[in-house]
Amino acid sequence: MGKRTEPPDPFADYIEWSNNRYNPGHYLGGNIPPYLRRSRLGAKASRRMGISLAISASLGAGLVLIDLASLERGLGLSEIISAALVVLIGCAAVAMFRHSRHKTQQRPSSD
Repeated sequence: MGKRTEPPDPFADYIEWSNNRYNPGHYLGGNIPPYLRRSRLGAKASRRMGISLAISASLGAGLVLIDLASLERGLGLSEIISAALVVLIGCAAVAMFRHSRHKTQQRPSSD
């Protein structure tokens, strides 16, 4: 039977990071803040985050398309920035989906 490990405490991780964030190795990229660690999310949380990002990207794409359809003038900077943000959110959704699939395929070894 495999060893059971307790889930990581996010508050303890954040307190540890905030207490040592100015020490060498922490602020130079050795330890990133806990809220930026994608690996802390489980497979379900990654899947849910991917779904919410995909919904956000599709709503944003719809709004950009409506805005582009109603343009009388040429393509402006605001439309380009909006489209770039929608693409960025879509890429984040794909990354979260792939991360959740990778986590569900990993099985802990039973020793």
